[in-house]
Amino acid sequence: MRCPDCNKFVFIEMAKPELDLQLDDDKVSGEVRLVQICAECGMELAEAELDIEITFDFKHDTEGCDGELKISNEKASNSDRFEGRGHGARHFYGADITATVSCPKCGVKQMVEGSVEEQSSSFDQLN
Repeated sequence: MRCPDCNKFVFIEMAKPELDLQLDDDKVSGEVRLVQICAECGMELAEAELDIEITFDFKHDTEGCDGELKISNEKASNSDRFEGRGHGARHFYGADITATVSCPKCGVKQMVEGSVEEQSSSFDQLN
């Protein structure tokens, strides 16, 4: 990929995924932004904005607890994989997401996990 700041072809790296998550009854949903950056100067070169939905089955500790669930500890780490071999191999970039859903009233916590990925060639060019 060509970097307009460096004015040459450069290797790309992935920036830390950006999360925008909400909690809806029995699911965590939102958007994950994946960004390819120039390995030399850090300029954003391409992006993919992906929807995520993680369903879960939350069990309150106390019968009749009507506490409002909260989401916290939202984290994302980069992932990448190749599919196929040789010149025709496809490269996928993604994010593995974890978050904690909890009820402040009865103290029950549950970790939820999900992942998203997009083929590198499907990223939107920024420059």
